Amino acid sequence: MKIIVLQNIKTHLQRVIEFFKVSLLLIIILVSTNVSYSQQVLNGSFENNSADTCLISPYSHVFHTLMDDVIVIDTFGSFLDIVRNDCAWGWGDAQNGNYTIGIGSNLINGDTVREKIALKLSIDLEEGNEYSFSYYFKGWDFSSLEIGASETSNDFGILIQSSPPAYPNIGVWIKQDVNFVAPNNSSFITVRMPDTGMALDWLLIDNFKFPSTSNINEQKKDIPTPRIYPNPIVNKGDLSIEVKGLMEIEILDTFGKKILSKKMDHHSLLNKINLLDLNHGIYFLKMRLYNGQIITKKIVKK
Repeated sequence: MKIIVLQNIKTHLQRVIEFFKVSLLLIIILVSTNVSYSQQVLNGSFENNSADTCLISPYSHVFHTLMDDVIVIDTFGSFLDIVRNDCAWGWGDAQNGNYTIGIGSNLINGDTVREKIALKLSIDLEEGNEYSFSYYFKGWDFSSLEIGASETSNDFGILIQSSPPAYPNIGVWIKQDVNFVAPNNSSFITVRMPDTGMALDWLLIDNFKFPSTSNINEQKKDIPTPRIYPNPIVNKGDLSIEVKGLMEIEILDTFGKKILSKKMDHHSLLNKINLLDLNHGIYFLKMRLYNGQIITKKIVKK
């Protein structure tokens, strides 16, 4: 009799522990979802680098070694600088963090050589979709910028914005908002100086940033509700997911460990995955949508 009672207590405690594990994981997922981002410029504030000093016009291969996810386009006539807050050049602090980039152009043999860089995106843009992001620049004369969208890191791509000149706001950070329709499936936002014909032109750039998921969701009136079936998962282990713009799914166990990660076809309303090899138990299906929203649902494998 005592053995049976102890076994019943043990079973009850196991169920209680499982319940708290599931509840805790849901809380963690919900919190992480609230602070997640949709589209990102991976190193838009130029803080991800290994430079330990200010560098004026380093060779492109040196720049690429030091600076993550920022690529120099056309290495000839490079004027890129890595500028830190403690530089002795008197250009002031970065707009965000400790680092900024100096970009310039020069007149060589009658031709304007323009510095161009490509900033890697976390997710490719989709041609025809509307996007918006912001950035800052600082100049000392009539300097301005041209912003593009490119599918490759070795080409400026297609022009999407021309900034106004720094004048009369000389020597201060100027914020620019860019609203555009993606001209292609771009992997990079590109930056260059315009062809002004000036012998030498130069300015600072910083803090390229897309809005956060939370801000985007506030603007969305229609929140998609995924249809997931069958749940519980039975027989052959097939699971169907109906939701618009599904980019990627993850399967997590009750400890939060990632069991499976898979890219999905965001052009299709219906996606299917096979979970036949999944052990019986409770899991969480984490869905990342094209608009940056993350939705998590509990699934059961029998």
